[in-house]
Amino acid sequence: MIRRSGVRDVIAYNWPRYTAGLAAAAASAALADRLPRRLRTMARAGSAAAIGLLASATVASWLVYDRSELYDYDWLDALLPQAPSAHVVVGTGLDEASVPLAARWPASRQIAVDLYDPAVMTEGSVRRARRRVPPPPHAVPGRPDALPVRPGLADAVFLIFAAHELRQARDRSGCSSSALGRCVRADAWSWWNTCGTARTRPSSVRVPGISSPGRVAAAGRACRAASGGRAPHRGPGHGVRLHQGVGVTHLLTLTSQLRLVGLALVGMGLLHVVLPRVLDWPGDLGGSSLLTRQVSYAHLFFIGLTCVLLGALPLAFAGELLSGAPLPTALLCGQTLFWGLRWAMEFAYFSPRLWRGHRLRTAGHIGLSVLWTWVTAVFVLATVRVVG
Repeated sequence: MIRRSGVRDVIAYNWPRYTAGLAAAAASAALADRLPRRLRTMARAGSAAAIGLLASATVASWLVYDRSELYDYDWLDALLPQAPSAHVVVGTGLDEASVPLAARWPASRQIAVDLYDPAVMTEGSVRRARRRVPPPPHAVPGRPDALPVRPGLADAVFLIFAAHELRQARDRSGCSSSALGRCVRADAWSWWNTCGTARTRPSSVRVPGISSPGRVAAAGRACRAASGGRAPHRGPGHGVRLHQGVGVTHLLTLTSQLRLVGLALVGMGLLHVVLPRVLDWPGDLGGSSLLTRQVSYAHLFFIGLTCVLLGALPLAFAGELLSGAPLPTALLCGQTLFWGLRWAMEFAYFSPRLWRGHRLRTAGHIGLSVLWTWVTAVFVLATVRVVG
């Protein structure tokens, strides 16, 4: 029986984070009744947010690992109708693809490459996963910038739930499409290109249930039948594509969440254009001095601009913020502190008298509470991943 990880294994690999999250949620809930009213609300909101994040992560893992068709590998029929003569499987810590691919293609030569580097991949979850599922005996160590595979040896290269463990930008560039393409025979990639011309390229095939941590790069000689003729020789690696399925689970990845947070913050900044009329500033500030009115509107403009600029950063550069480089890490920590303080002010500063008994303001308070809790939680998780 071919073993595969499920949601229980994911929890086992990440048990310290689950334990810390549940302990923090329980402590916040237990201490809430002993805190002042405003801090009590904040503690309960934090407890609910911690439980919600753990629950959503568990559900996402269950959907991807236990319920999707990813591990059936039947989606390979559309990518490679004929078995490759040789294929490369690249792993970055936990390799659960080599065994099922070898069983699927027993006559195909398999080269398993293990990119795990304990000095770089310091996360405890990866170490625990490797202890439970060691790399295959025939796996050879390698580096992202120097795969130990002779150029042009294989017909296909696979990275399945592997590329997301390459946190450094230089490592990801080492495993770029052009680098992977050097491992693949030139004529195999020629047939790949011809299939693209015939609009039957594998990049149009969706892999069921696979989210952004999964990456598959594949090309096959079987495209010859679909092409109707031989394509011009374009050299190894030309036209290689990294493709992924798009689904609900893709939106739950940290990179996607950062982009969604950025989009929400940009929208919040643009909302400041109509905010004065929503809050009836012209009526409230009508009796104030000219200086007070102009300072209020000037501050409003720059607060809106700040939201747009801070939101544009994760919206456009989510991957760079998670790269671990010094400048992106500093920016990520600054965003976490900034929005964390905004989240705290929602509960500790604004008086309940502002919204109680007023339906529209109550809805606004609830919406902003959920928004700032989500924004802060995403930035905290991103900071913990990069720094921790």
